[in-house]
Amino acid sequence: MAATNSVYANDTAITLDWADVTGANQYQVQVSVDRSDFGGSLMINDNTLVVSTKSFTDSGTDDRKRFWRWRYSTDAGSTWSEWNEVGSYWLDAGTSGDVSLADNKWAMFDPNSLTDIYTLALFPFYSVKPQLIERIRQRNRLGTLLSEYVTKKDIIEFRFDEGSYMLHEQYRAIRRFNETIKTFFLATMKTNETDVVPNIWKVQLEEDPELTMVAAGRPGLLIGTVTFTEV
Repeated sequence: MAATNSVYANDTAITLDWADVTGANQYQVQVSVDRSDFGGSLMINDNTLVVSTKSFTDSGTDDRKRFWRWRYSTDAGSTWSEWNEVGSYWLDAGTSGDVSLADNKWAMFDPNSLTDIYTLALFPFYSVKPQLIERIRQRNRLGTLLSEYVTKKDIIEFRFDEGSYMLHEQYRAIRRFNETIKTFFLATMKTNETDVVPNIWKVQLEEDPELTMVAAGRPGLLIGTVTFTEV
């Protein structure tokens, strides 16, 4: 069975687990292969849960990311809280295993070799910026209708400064993933002060990372920005 809240799973038996809420007597969880607006058809939409966990069989056979979110009610479903922050996991039933992370950790790993995983020693300042990327732009044969096909991808930016520097070992690992693996997974288990939220992206670096010493005579501590683009 897949581990609870794995960021990467090869088993279609999935268990999602989230924080217990004091006073809650009902939970709702949704799972979608669409972007985090959950605008398409949902794989899971269960609002009858009395515990903060959901086990199910992922019906998808594709190598793809899934998004999930939850909310709670204290009056048996008459009113609901706001949705929790959206999390994600990646299912690829053809791989050799699962990948789970400790809380408040970021890691990179090779999709072709799950044992090649590097966990960042220090939790960076980060931002995740959704982007609309145009894929196709064309008119119909009459020239009257313009069709646009766009996809939503994230740009993940790590910022390192004197208060949150990068170790040189960490820099070497990022360079190796960029130069030899090229396209890889970036994943995290991050705390939002309410819950621990798993997220995963298949990414690449648009350009080689360039960082500088935090201070003269301290070549092992680096500062700068590293930008990952979801592919």
